[in-house]
Amino acid sequence: MFRALPKPALALLIAFSLFLPYSIRAQQSRKPLTEAEVIDLLKNEVPSQRVESLVRQYGISFEMNDQTESALLVAGASDELLAALRELAPKPIAAPTLMIAVTPGGAQVFVDDELFAKTSSDGRLKIASLTPGPHRVRISLYGYRDYEQVYTLVAGQSVTASTTLQVIKKTDESSRAGNGKGSAAGGQISGSQTAARPQRVIIPAGTIITVRMVDDVDSSRDKAGKEFAAKVDAPITVGDQEIIPQDAEAHLRLLSVGNPSQPSLQLQLFTLTLNGKNLNVAATPYSKAADPAQKPAARPPANNARVGGILGGLAGGAAGKAISNAIGGNNRPTNTSGVQAPPQTLAADTKIDFTLRGPILVMQ
Repeated sequence: MFRALPKPALALLIAFSLFLPYSIRAQQSRKPLTEAEVIDLLKNEVPSQRVESLVRQYGISFEMNDQTESALLVAGASDELLAALRELAPKPIAAPTLMIAVTPGGAQVFVDDELFAKTSSDGRLKIASLTPGPHRVRISLYGYRDYEQVYTLVAGQSVTASTTLQVIKKTDESSRAGNGKGSAAGGQISGSQTAARPQRVIIPAGTIITVRMVDDVDSSRDKAGKEFAAKVDAPITVGDQEIIPQDAEAHLRLLSVGNPSQPSLQLQLFTLTLNGKNLNVAATPYSKAADPAQKPAARPPANNARVGGILGGLAGGAAGKAISNAIGGNNRPTNTSGVQAPPQTLAADTKIDFTLRGPILVMQ
């Protein structure tokens, strides 16, 4: 069963369908729809099926990710519309891949002077998290000469660093020690062997991070995109090792607040701060919505002027102007009964759990 459209909304659709054939002939080219335009159409009660038709005709200019899908769902997108948007979204350029092939295995691999990982026992390692451009690669194994080379990585392409490490002869070790400073009697080893090197620790996907709000959030006051401060409520550990201490800074972003009749809150944890450096976080968003048992509130007036502007822009020319005027002039509420629902809020000191969707790389 389909819900009957209010008469003003039905009039908008009829007007647009009448003008559309003429607008297609008048319109030679039109830029793809932006995320904001798609959301505005949905929020102003243009059916998902009609929006899907428009995006298939004109395309879209934005990529689809978890944050974008959340905003579209809140605006009222159907599963069919989301599937169409995923199909039409510009595909992100694949990251470059650096393949390591070294003999013997078990060597340490440094990228831009930071320890990345060790090769496997057969000397293999795949690195797919580097940015395009030049990177200095150093491969080190005790008892062998370091291998160092600059490789230029290109997006979507794979580069292989292949080498066989050369054994250090005893005469070379003696010259390295120099004046007995590197000898066992001297109690010291050369600086290249004792220099502290960063260790790479990975916080795995699926880890639950609990944060405690520092700021309060209010759906009636705060807008999507606003950032909020929080603190890590309990240490984050890997095995028996504490990686992120309690009270480390956390940064949240407000993704959406719903609408006056159905207020909600959706927050995203996007960074943690460790030793003054921000760690990027990909976590499942936290959502808070009104109690389903609560009495439905009145729907706010449809912003017909906004919808008219978008649809008129799609049509272009004289037909577009006529659509904009016809729809924009009908800017009356579609429902004036009932009252707005109370806003959704989060008080300071509220604890929120986030689940990592991807791992976090920490250099110690």
